[in-house]
Order: sequence, then C-alpha cells, then structure tokens
Amino acid sequence: MLEILPTKGAVKNKDNIMTKPTARPALRLYVRETLVQNSTVTLSDDQAHYLFKVMRRSTGDQIGLFNGISGEVCATLEQTSKKHGVAHIAGQVLPPIPAEQPKLALYFSPIKRTPMELVVRQATELGVTDLFPTLMDHTRSDNVRYDRLRAIAMEACEQCERLEPPTIHEPRPFNTVLDQWVSNSLCLVAAEAGDSQALASMLPHVNATANLALMVGPEGGFSPREFSQMSQQDSFQMAGLGPRILKAETAAIAALSIIQAIWGDADQRPEFRGTI
Repeated sequence: MLEILPTKGAVKNKDNIMTKPTARPALRLYVRETLVQNSTVTLSDDQAHYLFKVMRRSTGDQIGLFNGISGEVCATLEQTSKKHGVAHIAGQVLPPIPAEQPKLALYFSPIKRTPMELVVRQATELGVTDLFPTLMDHTRSDNVRYDRLRAIAMEACEQCERLEPPTIHEPRPFNTVLDQWVSNSLCLVAAEAGDSQALASMLPHVNATANLALMVGPEGGFSPREFSQMSQQDSFQMAGLGPRILKAETAAIAALSIIQAIWGDADQRPEFRGTI
C-alpha cells in the first residue's frame, strides 16, 4: 500500500506569487506500470529525453506519476545514463478518482487532422471521459490515427493535472451508435436547427449525477436523415449554441465549456490550490 504524503495548501513566495506545495511536483508523467510504494519505474527513452534534456531535471528531483488507476504518486528521479533513467516511488499524493463519477462523453465526426487533434486536446482538458469518433453522412475523412490522438490526450492530462486519460474508442457508424445507445445516458446534440433550445438553459435541469454525452456534427452539419433518427430517440435532445454557425471543432469546445460551467465541475479548484 502506498504511503500518503502530506499535502500543504498553496503558499506565497517572496514575490507574493502562489506556488504549488512541495508534496505535489510540477512535472507529471503518465506511465503504464503499476505504482507501488518503494518500487521503481523505468522511464521510456522519450520520457528520459524530456525530463533530462528538455526540462533539465537531474538525479534527486521529484516528479509526479499517474497511470489512470492509482491516483498520483510522487517519485524521485535517478539518471542512470545520458539517455536513460528511473523513478523511485516515494508515496501517494492524490487518491484514485471514485468509480461512481458521472461520465461525460463526446461523439464527433472525424475531421481534418489539425482541428481533430485540437478537439481531442481541449476535450481532455475539459474533462471528457470518452471520445467516440462517429462516421456520419457528411463525414469527409475516416482516417483516425489512434497513436497520435492518444499521445495528445496523454500530454493534455499531464499538463492539466488530470488523473485519468479519456478513452478514445474505435470509429463507429452513426447507425451503430444509435442502435447501441445506453438509455440511461442523456445526449445533447449541438444543432443549428431553429427549434433547438439553448444549451445553457437546458443544463440546470440535468441531473448532476447522470451520464451526459455531447454529439457534434461534421463539416456541413447533420443530414436530414440523422436529424430524423435522433428525434425518435427519447434520450436525445437538440441543443443550440447561439445565432452563428460554428465550425465542428469550435462547436465541440464551446459546448463542452458551457457544460462544465453549468453542469460540471468548473466551480472546483485544482487540488494544489489553497486559499489566498
């Protein structure tokens, strides 16, 4: 069992700037290994290069490690050669996230590489738990590079101090998504239809413990057939994002921001923050 390290609230330095407590290192890495007290994690070549060459860390420095299961641990670096290193686990900094946390899923059409990577990065920072590439009538590309998208999601987790990376699922056709839909999940569809209720006005009525999903259409929007099929689903609700027609990536990021501000956890502060 991992020892729980004492954490202190944020403090002010001599320049009156809030800083993180020493118990939670500023640099964090995602690893696949099991995190056990007093065990050693071997760093990958890329991780060692990033730590020792890019970030100029050295033996004795501390970093945070997380694997999506065990919360976050503090580990001490040891540079074993110019290109290799290990991290010795000292103790637990943050416990795992409770399993009963509600899910926030994003269903999106694959789009061009750069905007799709932006969606994955921003969705990770905005707390999405599951990413579902969905092949729709107006989808122009089904080329999804999972290795690249997963790497982007991991980097975003490390940066935003998230403990669990989102799951990026295999692409599925739109009809399959509807056929396999879980009825206890509410899906809010970002739509430009004139009879759509504003997303911000819908969210206060959504159960805070429910599983919630957002569906965003491709370039060109949803087809009439897709609108018709979604209207027959009791758990699908059309949600408006204002008077302007938004690009697919803009719609996803804007809607997720509204969801977190009203329904989600935007009222919480990062774990390392203290009172000023």
